[in-house]
Amino acid sequence: LGKNDRRELQSRLQIVLDHLIRLAVSPASAPRHGWERTVITQRDAIAKLLRDSPSLRREVPAIIAAELPTARRLALLSLAEHGETPGVDVATLDFGEADVLGSPERETDRA
Repeated sequence: LGKNDRRELQSRLQIVLDHLIRLAVSPASAPRHGWERTVITQRDAIAKLLRDSPSLRREVPAIIAAELPTARRLALLSLAEHGETPGVDVATLDFGEADVLGSPERETDRA
C-alpha cells in the first residue's frame, strides 16, 4: 500500500506542478478556470492522501523537486499544442511545498 500511495502522490504533485506552471506562463485567458479547477481537485486529493498516510508528508519536498522537470516539459508541450508561447521561461519557475499543496483558505479566496 505504501508504494501505491507514494506513486499516487507523485502523480498528483506532478499534475499540480504542470497546471501551476501553465497558470504562471500562459498568456491565454482561457482555459485558466479549467487549470485552476484541476489544481483545486488535485490538492484536495493530496490532502486526503496525506491524512490517510501522514508519513508521506515528509517526502513532499523531495517529490516536488523530482517531478518539477517533467512538469515543466509537460506544461510546455501543452502550451505548444495550443500555439501559445510562454510569457516566462519555465526553467526559472520554482515551487515549494506551500505553493503546491496550497491551503483551504487560498482555495476559498479564489472562489
